[in-house]
Amino acid sequence: MLMATQRFTAAGAGKWIPLDYHAVGFGVGFAVTLSTNTQTCSYTVEHTYDNIEQTQKATASRSGPTVTLTFTNNHGLVVGDNVVVAGADRPATAEGTITYAAVAGVDGSWRVAVVTSETVITYTCDTVGTVTPAVPVDVAIARVFPHASIAAQSTRKEGNYTIAPFAVRLNMATLGAGYVDFTVLPMGMPR
Repeated sequence: MLMATQRFTAAGAGKWIPLDYHAVGFGVGFAVTLSTNTQTCSYTVEHTYDNIEQTQKATASRSGPTVTLTFTNNHGLVVGDNVVVAGADRPATAEGTITYAAVAGVDGSWRVAVVTSETVITYTCDTVGTVTPAVPVDVAIARVFPHASIAAQSTRKEGNYTIAPFAVRLNMATLGAGYVDFTVLPMGMPR
């Protein structure tokens, strides 16, 4: 992994930055810097031990902005965890006697809003619509944990990880004027 920087100009969670957790002498340093010292913001550095590059099968249905994902197996998610959904906007396909239409606005990275059961969760997407029948999708899950000391912060901070999570990201709860940069710098030697 090389150094990575993400710039935030609005509230929201950044993309996951995968780490080289196999590195000899693993370590990752990070810094959150603000464009000015007077801006209003609140952020948390988050990590996951889940392989965000591995997906599992689910179906997605939508009523209004609420998307329901139904997994074949137990998902292990709680409210606030993250799902990355792909495949709902594929061109129309036919499987057996069911034709699935392409569905815009369902794919993306989303915060779990409700856990209905061990196999069903919901999230709120940015668009409104109805999806029936449910469309097959690929879902990467990330059980999200806040960094031990960089949570609900509002000033410039730095920190590190010495025990390897699979990926890290910055989650901006609020952001006034200006921007915030999240820089991740790996340490250690690749295997």
